[in-house]
Amino acid sequence: MRRPLLLCALAGALLGAAPQAAQAQLPEGHAPVSDEQIRRLLGEGPPLSAANPDPAIPAGIVEVQVVGPDDAPLDGVQVRLGTMRQGVRAAPRLATTSGGGLVRFTLTGEAAGAHRVSIEFDGVKVSTAPFTLEGERGVRVVLRKLPVGHDLDLLLLRAGQLVVEWKTGRMRLTQTLDLIHLGDGMLALGDDGLRIPLPDGATAFATEPSMNDQRLAEMAGAAVLTGSLPPGPTTVTFTYDLPIDGATETLRVPVPFEKTASYQVVVDASEAMRLSVEGFSEARRIAYQGRELLVSEVERTPDQPPLGSVEVRIEGIAGSNPARELAIGAAGLIAVFGVGLVLRRRKGEGAARPVDDLAGDDALYDELLALEASAARGDVGPSFLARETERLVDELAARRVRRAG
Repeated sequence: MRRPLLLCALAGALLGAAPQAAQAQLPEGHAPVSDEQIRRLLGEGPPLSAANPDPAIPAGIVEVQVVGPDDAPLDGVQVRLGTMRQGVRAAPRLATTSGGGLVRFTLTGEAAGAHRVSIEFDGVKVSTAPFTLEGERGVRVVLRKLPVGHDLDLLLLRAGQLVVEWKTGRMRLTQTLDLIHLGDGMLALGDDGLRIPLPDGATAFATEPSMNDQRLAEMAGAAVLTGSLPPGPTTVTFTYDLPIDGATETLRVPVPFEKTASYQVVVDASEAMRLSVEGFSEARRIAYQGRELLVSEVERTPDQPPLGSVEVRIEGIAGSNPARELAIGAAGLIAVFGVGLVLRRRKGEGAARPVDDLAGDDALYDELLALEASAARGDVGPSFLARETERLVDELAARRVRRAG
């Protein structure tokens, strides 16, 4: 079954009959799905927020319009403008829309830094991505206020993925959940949030900071997602560790969604390793960016019961590569203690390193310093900061391994 057809069938199963439905190509017996619902499945439709430079707006000005689901302007909505300069958060500015849902913030002489505009309503927050004010143009912002619902039954797991990598004495698991909210408005997750249970024995839970209304944290053996979800797709990613007890490991990963369209398990594998996942395809071996992977997956139809959990069995687990362990370990340290930990080491290690290594290491240290400065100015986001920091630290670790060898 082709993926769009499967998603339409799953949407029909969740939503029931819909007026003015697009009936073409749906399997006989499945509920119809409207054009708007199909657009949400595909991630299309108007954005909740937009912030773009506009030559019609004077330099140093942020003009904000708040609109409803039908694009009609909304007056009487409080708008918040936040600013971050060199790592310091300025006092927020507040204003209320009037006269066509508009409000203007004047930042002439205070345009430096990263700015963000947001509105809050019914326990939901809608924000722009951080933006800057540069040159002779101001910025035009549009924020969309939608109705708020609480029906978790309208949440579909379009694609789940579990990636297994190896560290000394433990495995590192990364779960990625590609969620689709099929409702017309915002889905408020409430105080209890959406609980995604973790396997027994999970430790070292981690996730990247969010730039939107969603927050993910570990609570009582589960990853708990709070905040709200917009109509259409949202991707959630988190990692955790599990201990390794022997050459064969069996783990159960909960999947707490009523409907799941597809799921994939990917294992960073040695030649002797074997993977089997109950109810999934036979594992295939592929090469990807110099690594060998085992991949097993499943696609599901609306009439199947909830997936419930993924039962994974990995055989032939052997020792890890020392150079790789060092790189992963160093990346873990940088994530916990920040860029400053590695930078502080620079002063004490320069004299002990061979002269021909100084230039290479110093170039990497300088990149880390520049990256930290960019983050403090608000020029880069947390995802880019985490990704580039890990890359640079891995390169430093690999250089040290080569010198030690």
